[in-house]
Amino acid sequence: MKQNLFARFAPTIRDIEIRDLDDRLLLDRDGPVSVYYAPFDYIITKARVVIVGITPGPTQMSNAVRVART
Repeated sequence: MKQNLFARFAPTIRDIEIRDLDDRLLLDRDGPVSVYYAPFDYIITKARVVIVGITPGPTQMSNAVRVART
């Protein structure tokens, strides 16, 4: 079953003041490694260019959460 992560985290995104990593956005943790949700899951299926990079950091996460609120 495909899960829509934005729908799952939308209520949290509306409510949080993100300054640091918020455990309400935590997806998984294994020892010192933690994975948090950031709203980067929108895909433009007709895109002609795809940019592939490393996982966004805390700054990109907080920026994405601010933009998602709007």
